[in-house]
Amino acid sequence: MEDPVWLEQYRKRERENQARWMQIQIKDEVSRERFLEKKITDKRNMLRKIKQDPVKLQSYRARMQKSWRQKADAFAFKRRQTFKAWFARNKANLDTFAWKRWRPVFLTESVDKVCATCRIRNRKGQRRLWFIKKSDPELWDCVSCFVSSDLSDIVPVEGADRFYKGRYLQPQSTATEDTVDYKDTVEAGDRKEKNDDVRIQGEEHLRMDKDKGADGKTAGI
Repeated sequence: MEDPVWLEQYRKRERENQARWMQIQIKDEVSRERFLEKKITDKRNMLRKIKQDPVKLQSYRARMQKSWRQKADAFAFKRRQTFKAWFARNKANLDTFAWKRWRPVFLTESVDKVCATCRIRNRKGQRRLWFIKKSDPELWDCVSCFVSSDLSDIVPVEGADRFYKGRYLQPQSTATEDTVDYKDTVEAGDRKEKNDDVRIQGEEHLRMDKDKGADGKTAGI
């Protein structure tokens, strides 16, 4: 059986790390990156210990699967995934729409930025789809933050007749909370396939940072 004392200590460290992370978010980028790298290292060490014990590994995977199912069944999560898939499919035509608070931009090259809303840099790879705030063009939001906004902000003020028409434009109800528009979630990247081996968040981002040249650009971009 999994050691309850060890598990509680780990959860306590995770809570403390999260609290420190939220404080560091408002500080300089160097501090954020240093904290993120340590967090990833700690996670690797924790997973290495778990994988050495088949019982702990089975228990850990069961918890992760349960957590994922609960998240995937949530109406808000399904709505976000549906809209993200729509924007991914229509990224080439986004300039034909007009939104109330943002201007979507799909760049020809990836850029490495910190989202103005969640204050988190994309750690799974650089993005080309961003939403620039009309109130301040220096502030860019990631697609996850945009699709988490109020529906009145998501629906375009111009071109609404060509926008997504599915069930997720309606408020949550008992009729919709257990359904999903599969036609709008066919993008492989929006299904978040499960993997038996736990994914280490941030590895790709850290690799890209190490590959950056002296001019601050990522090699190959």
